[in-house]
Amino acid sequence: MLAVGSYDIGIPVALALTWVLTAVLTPRSTSLMRGTGYAAVAAIPVNLVMLAIHYWDHLFSGRLPFFMVVVLTIAAYCYRDIKTRRAASSSST
Repeated sequence: MLAVGSYDIGIPVALALTWVLTAVLTPRSTSLMRGTGYAAVAAIPVNLVMLAIHYWDHLFSGRLPFFMVVVLTIAAYCYRDIKTRRAASSSST
């Protein structure tokens, strides 16, 4: 694992927040909640870029599972948001 620094703390926090917001997303979720989720999703790649710049020499050694979790987290939030929006639009007609 990389040393804990200012770049490393943002990714776990953004991942945890995205997981929580993915779990509580419903068809009745407000645009503020959806926007907060997308802000957390956007913070993940930004933090990854800063991490890649700072730890470039030894970034990719054995970190494939971590990057898979990151990609799956982003995909899960986007998928769940699309599904809940469709459910909300179909129930309102």
